Amino acid sequence: MFTNANRYGKWALVAALFAALILMLGGPLHQDRTAEAAIDMTGKWNVSLSGTAGGDTCSLNIVQTGSSLTADASCVSSGSGPYTGSITKATGDFSLDGLLTGGIFGNLSVTSTGNTDGSTMNGTFSTTPPGSGTFTGSIKVPPPANYTCYIAGGPSLGVSVNVENQFMPDGALVTVDGGYSLCPPTGKNGDGIPFLPTMRCFNATTPVDPDVTVDVEDQYGVAAHVIGPLTKLCVQATKDGSPPGSSLYYACYESVTTVGPGQDVDITNQFISETISIFGIRMMVCVPSLKDGAGITGSPALTCYLPMAGTPVEALVNIRTQFGLEVQFVDSLYTYCTEAEKLVPNKLPKPGDTDGDGCPDEHENGPDETQGGRRDYKDPNEYYDVYGPGQSLTRDGVIDLANDILGVIVRFAPLGTEPEYDVRFDRGPQIGANTWNMGPPDGVIDLANDILGVILQFNHSCV
Repeated sequence: MFTNANRYGKWALVAALFAALILMLGGPLHQDRTAEAAIDMTGKWNVSLSGTAGGDTCSLNIVQTGSSLTADASCVSSGSGPYTGSITKATGDFSLDGLLTGGIFGNLSVTSTGNTDGSTMNGTFSTTPPGSGTFTGSIKVPPPANYTCYIAGGPSLGVSVNVENQFMPDGALVTVDGGYSLCPPTGKNGDGIPFLPTMRCFNATTPVDPDVTVDVEDQYGVAAHVIGPLTKLCVQATKDGSPPGSSLYYACYESVTTVGPGQDVDITNQFISETISIFGIRMMVCVPSLKDGAGITGSPALTCYLPMAGTPVEALVNIRTQFGLEVQFVDSLYTYCTEAEKLVPNKLPKPGDTDGDGCPDEHENGPDETQGGRRDYKDPNEYYDVYGPGQSLTRDGVIDLANDILGVIVRFAPLGTEPEYDVRFDRGPQIGANTWNMGPPDGVIDLANDILGVILQFNHSCV
């Protein structure tokens, strides 16, 4: 990978300069970089407006890509339409301009400027026909991730993929077999249906058996789970023939525990609204995973419960996944899955590595950060070991210049769309006072969080 001097020569020079800077300054560089955290407006917002023509209430679905903003707006009185704009990520100053149609004012051109901290916003706007005013807004808190899974069989695929997650940190070859269930996102007890993709789950096997006990916390409490073999791999699906997304994957493992909620739940999904009873048995634990090196690892884990028989859907649907098109009969309720807030394994003796970050639990619980200490043994983002000797993706426990720092630099991807981007080299903004308390991947590999983040851990060693 690093033998092409024409391509990587400039990056090697940059890496050398950064390393020289570390040596010149000397000692650990433990300055607080919390203020450098970039603001992200992506999400659904409730916005209230007050102006010369009266008040209005709008819903904005904003997507931020780098410093660019796009949004779909829907207002009670003013109509709906698209917006575009930009944001200064360091300060939260932003602008959004759009054209609303279908409201009481006819075609309404809107120009707005404001400031946000990522969860609230405020600012001013002007319109054509002439008008002006102020606005305030807050991001909507999404309902918890809940799914109901219905039996929906399918032919054998017989394909193999590589899967990585907290139970298989070094990756494992998984054989994907026939389709088993279709899982639409589901609202619970009036929460509303969460804005999540439908998942298609396939029978899957792998020789790797985690055989680990974790404490799992969800809305029903905390219970210890013995994590058994992999049983399902779930991928995004669409039902209208459009290309499915490929960023969210769940690997589901058998879970041995008999402590559960034992209560009724009101559910609403695209197929049905009804009350189901949940047995006190957790069937599976599903964790977000990387498939063939791609995916989002920041999604919540799921605990899946055995329900009493709900009403069969008995619907024929056209579904499409990355594995192809299917026409499937959706039948009986199979399982009810709900968001799990914590999967906390017990600390392991050396060389045990609970979070799979290349640093054993014994080191991460120690007092010396240069030896991997003062870290969370359950957080895989805090120890920035990405490469071993010869740029192997097998971690070697040492954060050095030739493998780790240069490995991050050559994947510089400030937009997140560059071909160099690889989620395994991505870290989010610093969390807390310590420079090694890195956040989960934020979709870009930039200077402030990633390159500086790995440089500030130079020479940390868990060997």
